[in-house]
Amino acid sequence: MPSNYLHSIGTDILDAALNGLDQSCTGNPPPERVYVSHGPPAVDGCQNTNGQLSVHLDRLEMRPAGVQSRGVPGGYQCQMMPVARFVVELFRCVPVPNDRGVPPTEQALDDSAADLLMDAWSIITFLIAERASGDLIPGVGCDGVGIGFLLPIAPQGGAAGWSFNVEVLLSDEGPCFGS
Repeated sequence: MPSNYLHSIGTDILDAALNGLDQSCTGNPPPERVYVSHGPPAVDGCQNTNGQLSVHLDRLEMRPAGVQSRGVPGGYQCQMMPVARFVVELFRCVPVPNDRGVPPTEQALDDSAADLLMDAWSIITFLIAERASGDLIPGVGCDGVGIGFLLPIAPQGGAAGWSFNVEVLLSDEGPCFGS
């Protein structure tokens, strides 16, 4: 495995999320900022009108994985497997009060919410389909990938969006060992 193993998985998830967003029927252009981050991304206002799509590693943990084994008392051997939890975050610009402090119209808020909901649905359903086909992360079958639930991200600095987890069962060999 190459030393960029985790970044490569993050990139695979990001590419699939972007492809899912391309399927959205909002007519919105893709986000201008699309990247893999080492941790939660900065969202400093909404300077770009098309928003931001990012993937970052939330945590890497070891989970027990039982393995049937002959010659071991009870026929069972405990083994630890690494699991990486990645977070996909989509931010889009949302209506804000104008320079005179007049709040956005209800219709503008409703239209923005509808677009965000369509974007979220497009991304997660595309990732679910890619997982089911085994194509989400090359070399990791559908049993090695879990997709979490959508969580809304409250408006901040003129941007709001969605977040969800993608958990990936990693090779126990690590990036520098084995073949």
